[in-house]
Amino acid sequence: MTLRPGLHSRTRRTHLAGPGAPTRRQVLAGTLVLALAACSDGNATDNGSSPEDDALRRRAAADEQRLLAAYAATAARHPALAGTLAVPWQQHREHAARLAESPRGSSGPSTAAPTAPPVPANASAAVRALATLERSVATTRRNACAAAGRGLAPLLGTLAAAELVHADVLLGGGEV
Repeated sequence: MTLRPGLHSRTRRTHLAGPGAPTRRQVLAGTLVLALAACSDGNATDNGSSPEDDALRRRAAADEQRLLAAYAATAARHPALAGTLAVPWQQHREHAARLAESPRGSSGPSTAAPTAPPVPANASAAVRALATLERSVATTRRNACAAAGRGLAPLLGTLAAAELVHADVLLGGGEV
């Protein structure tokens, strides 16, 4: 391959994945979360779940319900955002369903619906509020990975990575 004068191979950028591919920051954040999940100690009991994991799972499910309520309230207040919110909102429904799958012998997460948070009147501010909530929940999940057993840590890590990506997407940083 011949480069034109003035172009160096290390400054030449190649877009292998095309538009919509995750950014380097998103990949690094996801890798960090998954590494935290892999380092978790295995505190699960014979049935695949510990009381600590059950509590972490319930907390994560409550967080997902809070995110779902926030998306619903934002979509109700700003119908024009429906297209922007559709994919992350659907993925949160899937996350909630996954968290509701209880390990054998444990009690499943509560499905009580939280109160919807206040939604800013300005659509841009409403999107920023959702992105802030996504990042807050992602931080909570990342911290929970350190305490979770091997059965739950990968799920929490995956959800944390997804929430970081949702925040970037909401702020115009890419596509899901």
